[in-house]
Amino acid sequence: LPSRPMPSLLSDRLAPLIAAFKKDDLGIVVDIVVIAAYADGEIDAAELAALREACEAAFGAPMPEETARNYIEKSKAQIKAAGGDGFATQVGKQLKARNMGEAALRVAFTVANASRGISDEERDRLVILGEGAGLSERAVLRIGQEIAPA
Repeated sequence: LPSRPMPSLLSDRLAPLIAAFKKDDLGIVVDIVVIAAYADGEIDAAELAALREACEAAFGAPMPEETARNYIEKSKAQIKAAGGDGFATQVGKQLKARNMGEAALRVAFTVANASRGISDEERDRLVILGEGAGLSERAVLRIGQEIAPA
């Protein structure tokens, strides 16, 4: 059997953030991560790895790459159907109903920083997600600054 890699720094950063979510929240965890990662129109290898780590932390078990890709494709299809901003607003409203906007943004910013830092497109999309969740732009950007890599 192949051995599991040692937990990464990203896993260490995500674990306490994901703790705010229940196993039933896996779908919304994927959605918030894909909203951030796909804002520029692609999900690169670092973002895919970060998404898998977020899902594994939420689910509490290893996630095969194929399963992660299936979740991603489902979220991408919803983004294409509703438009990126529209989907971010829809997910934000779901987060608001669960009172999970700040927790979700902490996860999304953490994953977005895993690749090449936060692009303008990613930041703008996360602001829309946060506003859908009832947060002000200032509150969203503050969360982003708190999560920024040292």
